[in-house]
Order: sequence, then structure tokens, then C-alpha cells
Amino acid sequence: MKRILLIPVLVVTSCAAPRTTVRSLPPETPLTVAILDFVDHSSSADRHLGSRVADKLSHELFHQDQLIVVERGQLNRKLEEAGIEQGVDLSTEEIVAAGTILDADILVMGAIDEYEVGLITEEKQRIALSLELIDASSGELVGVATYRREDHADIGELTDVVVRKMAVSVSGEVAPIERQSERRHERKERAAAADTPEVTTAPEEMRPASPEPPEVPQSKPPKAPQKEQPAKKEPAPEKEADLPDTALPDTAKAPSLLPWQ
Repeated sequence: MKRILLIPVLVVTSCAAPRTTVRSLPPETPLTVAILDFVDHSSSADRHLGSRVADKLSHELFHQDQLIVVERGQLNRKLEEAGIEQGVDLSTEEIVAAGTILDADILVMGAIDEYEVGLITEEKQRIALSLELIDASSGELVGVATYRREDHADIGELTDVVVRKMAVSVSGEVAPIERQSERRHERKERAAAADTPEVTTAPEEMRPASPEPPEVPQSKPPKAPQKEQPAKKEPAPEKEADLPDTALPDTAKAPSLLPWQ
């Protein structure tokens, strides 16, 4: 179900200042509103009075940045093609069907309770309008307002004043709602109905800080074993050359060469 702000009852008279209390929401995507013909409960002989009041209200709301207004000519054509009558009390099913056809978030339905035209110099002109704001997706009543004024001014001028106040109230009290958040909410409801858990990601500032991994002391790589160098062989001592045995003369046998011998 769409989230819609409740519109407080607002009574406008020539001597009373309006008082309002609203539950505020952050402005996001504007709502689309469709204004249907007002139901005429007055004694006026004007059969098109309800349509003219709806046209005036649509014109005033069109200049409000907070709302998207369905064009009245398009609205009349679509509802006529669907066989939905205006200017009468509609059932919940008809209201939901009208909201779907018009692709509207809110239907604005009103009634003309008083519309008395008197002599300007002798009697006051009197007008009283009531307004209902209806959630187009469910047919639920989400806002009510009543506007009443009497003065010696022309009845047309009184109507313009009341409708202008009505437009300011509607545009000011209905806060825009982001469609994307509504679609997310509907998806969550469907997921819950299907027992399908939906994984949501916590905002970054709410996520617990992940513990930093402990520092692992870096071990030095083991030294490669050094290969044993083969021991240097010392050169073997040179052997004395074996001299050939030389036969020495036998002194005993050899004659003495000395002179005294």
C-alpha cells in the first residue's frame, strides 16, 4: 500500500484562521492527482457546477510544483470509455479502477454542500465545499477538508477564493513520495509472503570494521648449504732421484798414487 499523508480537517471561514497539523515526510517524487467532478448537493440549477469547480481546482493545482495533475480532458475521456460516471458517489472498486486507468496516486473527490446566490446589496453569497483525498490504490480515505465562505462579493469570486485556498492546502499538506521506495517496499512484502529471505546490505557506516589480519613475522629464507670444496691436494714431495749405484774404486785394491807410498 502506498504511503499517503493524512490531510487534516481544515475549515475556512471569513473570520477563522486555518490550523493544520501534518506528519511530514521528506519531499521526493511528486504525487499524481486526479480531480473528479464534484458532487452537487446544493440547490443550484447549474448542472455543470460540479465540473466547473473541478476544472478550477485542477487549474490551481497545475501551478503547484509539488503535484502532477492529470489533465481534465484526458481524465473525462478515459473515465467515459471505462464507463465510470463522475459527479456521483463511487464504490471502492470503481475508485481503484479509476486510479488504475488514470495512473494516479490520489483521487480528489469533492462535494458542493452550499451554493447560494443572493442579491449583492442585500444578502450575502454563500459557498461551502467539502473535499476528500483517496488513496487510488486501495480506495482508502486519507484526508478530509471543508471550506466555507460567505460575503457580499460575487459568487464566482467567492468560488475562486475558496478553490484557491483548497489548492494551496492540498499541495502543501500532501508530501511527495518516491515511487522507487514504494516499489522496494512492495518487493519486500512479496518476498516475505513467499518466504524468500531478502538480503539487505547495511549502510557502510553501520558495517562492523573487519579485523585486520595479524602481522606474520617474515622469516628469512634459509641459507643454501654451501658445497664443500674438495680439499686441495698438496703436491707430493719430490722424490730424490735414485742415482745409479756407481761402483767406487776399492781403495784397498787400488794402488796408492801418493809419493810416499
